[in-house]
Amino acid sequence: AAADGHARDGNKRRALELLRRMVALEPANTTSRIKVADLLRQEKMLDEAAVEYEAVCAELEKQGELEPAGRVIERLLAKK
Repeated sequence: AAADGHARDGNKRRALELLRRMVALEPANTTSRIKVADLLRQEKMLDEAAVEYEAVCAELEKQGELEPAGRVIERLLAKK
């Protein structure tokens, strides 16, 4: 919630910092990882965003969530 609030207020760097901390504590949380990737993309940090999208896809595949993994791949390709 705090990260979302910072993002809404335009403080994307702070939101990104908080989300990265959350991901470090719970790397399997794909929702937070997608938010990290999206914020990286918005901040024009495209290489880092691609790495994060790829990590989300790998995690989803590991969890057997192939359809959501496919959607993440589509998102990744659309952003390049």
